[in-house]
Amino acid sequence: NLGELDRAGGLDPFEAAEGTVEGLTAMLRAEFMDVDLKLEGAEVRVLNVDPPVLRVGSFMPAEDCDALVGAAASSGELKPSPVGSAGPGGAQKNIRTSRTAALSGTGPLASHPARGALLARAEGLLPALRGLGGSGSGFKAPSRPGEWSFELPQVAHYRGGEKFDTHEDAFPAALAEQKGYQRRATVLTYLNDVPEGGGDEVRPPGARGGAEEGGRAPLLPGHGGRRARPPHAAHGDARLRGAREVDRAAVGVVRGGGAEGS
Repeated sequence: NLGELDRAGGLDPFEAAEGTVEGLTAMLRAEFMDVDLKLEGAEVRVLNVDPPVLRVGSFMPAEDCDALVGAAASSGELKPSPVGSAGPGGAQKNIRTSRTAALSGTGPLASHPARGALLARAEGLLPALRGLGGSGSGFKAPSRPGEWSFELPQVAHYRGGEKFDTHEDAFPAALAEQKGYQRRATVLTYLNDVPEGGGDEVRPPGARGGAEEGGRAPLLPGHGGRRARPPHAAHGDARLRGAREVDRAAVGVVRGGGAEGS
């Protein structure tokens, strides 16, 4: 039961029964992507298996989190980050009211050390990505089926009452076929602490009729060096509401091969 697993703090790979971690690792590698469930220096907890939802404590040192928040705030790059969604009658509504700064391209954050630390940690958690973080400051789309790539890392800043409503990280099948790749994972790293609020809710399968085959993006939430509030994990769609001042970094992971990303 996911609720019981979440309340219990998730499945601890170091305390799991013999053979559990090996079986989970093999399943993740075959069905989603390779994950290091015993990432050195981190506290990995498995909150959901299909799709995978992990809580990763001590993902980044507190000083790197602070540096990333400060750099984003002082860069002048934090801009409104609207995301449109069709509402009743087909009318467009804005489901995201935060501000976002990209950690790439030619801007002041392109070569920031904390950016490298974030990508290096993501590479450690997801072995298929190893070596990609230092390949350049921009996004390079996968050129063939099965090839992995990072999307542009971002830092999002939420002020009190701001939000990111329910959405799917995976691309719709038609868009993924057009792009030639699918988003297969999202690594969310909370960069500061708040007394309450600011977490994620991940909806269960079937809440909106289930997900398309090959269209589910494993959500892999990571927490910074401090004890950030755990996400409310269940499945698929994520929802975040700002508490006071909430900062988080996001790294999308894509794989070539159209809608299935395989």
